[in-house]
Amino acid sequence: MNNRKQNDKSIRRRPFVTAAALKNFLGASILTSVSSQVAVTTDAVIVSHMTGPDAMSAINMTMPINMLFSCVSILIGLGASVIAARGIGERDSMKVNSTFTVALILLSLLGIAVSAGTHIYSKEIATMLCDNGRILPYVTEYLEVLTGGAIVLILSNGMNYFVSADGKGGALGCTSPVGKWNGNITASK
Repeated sequence: MNNRKQNDKSIRRRPFVTAAALKNFLGASILTSVSSQVAVTTDAVIVSHMTGPDAMSAINMTMPINMLFSCVSILIGLGASVIAARGIGERDSMKVNSTFTVALILLSLLGIAVSAGTHIYSKEIATMLCDNGRILPYVTEYLEVLTGGAIVLILSNGMNYFVSADGKGGALGCTSPVGKWNGNITASK
C-alpha cells in the first residue's frame, strides 16, 4: 500500500501537458473532418457542373449506401481508436499495436465483404433506391463504381480515427485523400 502512495505522488498531472494533448487531438480531428468535407464538396461541384443535375440526383440517391460504408468504418474505427487512445495514455505499446492490427484486419475483411456484397447486387440496389427511369442508369453506374471502391472508403475512414487518437495530423495526408479517389473517378466519367 505504501508503494502505491509513492507511485501516486510521482504521477502529477500538469495542465499545460493536458492542454497541449487536447490541442493536438482537436487539431487532428478538425483536419480529418475538413479533409472529408472538402472531398465531398469537390465531388458535388465537379459532378453538378460537368455532368448535370441528373447525375447529381443519382449521387444523392446513393447516399444510403455511402452511409452504410461510413457506418461500418465508424463502428470499427471509432471503437478501436478509443481502445488505442487508452493504450497510448497507459503507454502500453503492445495494446496499441494489437488494437491497430485487429482493427485494420477487421476493417479489411468487413470492407471486402460489404464491397463485394453491394457490388454484386448493385443493379438490384439501384432499382430499390430509384424508381425514376431517367435517373436510374446514372444511379446504377455510380453505384457500381462506389461499391467497387468501398473497401478503400471503409479503410480510409476507419484509419482516420487512429489519426485523431494519435494526435498527429501529419498522417492525415496518407489516409483521408486516398479514400476519396472513388468519388473523383466517378465525377470524371
